[in-house]
Amino acid sequence: MREAQFIQEQDLRHQVEQDLENSTRQSNMLMHELHKKEQEISDLHDQVHKYDMIIRKQQEASFKQMESSRWIPSEEGKVIGDLNRIKRDMKTWTKNTAIKDMAVVKALETSDMEALMDSLANVVALDNRKLPEGLTTHKSPSIVLNALLAHDIYTSFFCNPFFFIQGELEHDSINSSGGNDLNEIYEMSQECKFGHTFVSKKEEAHIWRSQTLRLLLPDIGTGCSDGEKTLHTWTKSKISTIASHRASRFLASPARHLLVISTDAKTNHIAKLNSIYQEAATTSCGLWMRRTAMRCTTLRDMESPVFDVDDPRMAPHSLIHPDEDEEKLKGRQIKVLVHPLLEVLGTDEARYYDEARVWVPAEVWFAVENKR
Repeated sequence: MREAQFIQEQDLRHQVEQDLENSTRQSNMLMHELHKKEQEISDLHDQVHKYDMIIRKQQEASFKQMESSRWIPSEEGKVIGDLNRIKRDMKTWTKNTAIKDMAVVKALETSDMEALMDSLANVVALDNRKLPEGLTTHKSPSIVLNALLAHDIYTSFFCNPFFFIQGELEHDSINSSGGNDLNEIYEMSQECKFGHTFVSKKEEAHIWRSQTLRLLLPDIGTGCSDGEKTLHTWTKSKISTIASHRASRFLASPARHLLVISTDAKTNHIAKLNSIYQEAATTSCGLWMRRTAMRCTTLRDMESPVFDVDDPRMAPHSLIHPDEDEEKLKGRQIKVLVHPLLEVLGTDEARYYDEARVWVPAEVWFAVENKR
């Protein structure tokens, strides 16, 4: 009986040892699997880090490309040349299309006269709702028409960087648009209020404006995606559509009373005007893409200005002949702002926005004895 008990104990011990061995083996297998999984996780982390570094390097390369080869700003000399060409085209167009006698204006119906005076108030220092003395020669209509055209083009394209993002192109709804909403954000973001203190955020605001426009009108050089090509085409189409609308709106505005276009030349004159608007819109969009900012100053912004021959922001109209006595011109009340003042602020490195440089001086007209 003791022998049977001994055998039973031996079997039990053997079974326990076998179970322990199996448990140890399973434990080792599980530990091996655990280490294997840990290694796989570690390898995955390494891969994620590797891909993250690749993506980061690609992003850095893309941004460097955007800031260098794809977005090299034009030389300021070229910019000024482009703006002066638009200015000359406007002057030529108004000379060829303006009426030759201001008496035509005096014969307008009361409602038409009031509408014209409302428009002229943006560019002419009116005297009791009448044109100032001196604007009675046969060249006066072209001066005034030039002023209206330049004012419309510059306030349309050089005051709002998002001018082309419009809703329905209805005459009454053209100013209630997404473009104005973005411009409002742009204006507000330049100064943020913290408590009772205003903190300048000009650099961030101008970079945001520049980057947003670059995203909306991507360069379609080598390596651009189909999406970039599609967006580029869409934005160019919007710019062209808005420019055409503005040109048509100008022809239908009170400025039409200063126009005399013969039937034979009508098509060519309208096409040329549309071309001027197209070039101005495209030029302004390219300038808004830069990190620099633009400031357009109109007659209303000047508040009863006087001419200063030493001020680089002003230039007399070509009909004003600066004689030897420059003091004769200084201090004259400016009666017509023939062309708005356009200044550039800051640098393409998004710095020094408190420093302004003149791109296009304000072209002014005032009554003066002419020796010509």
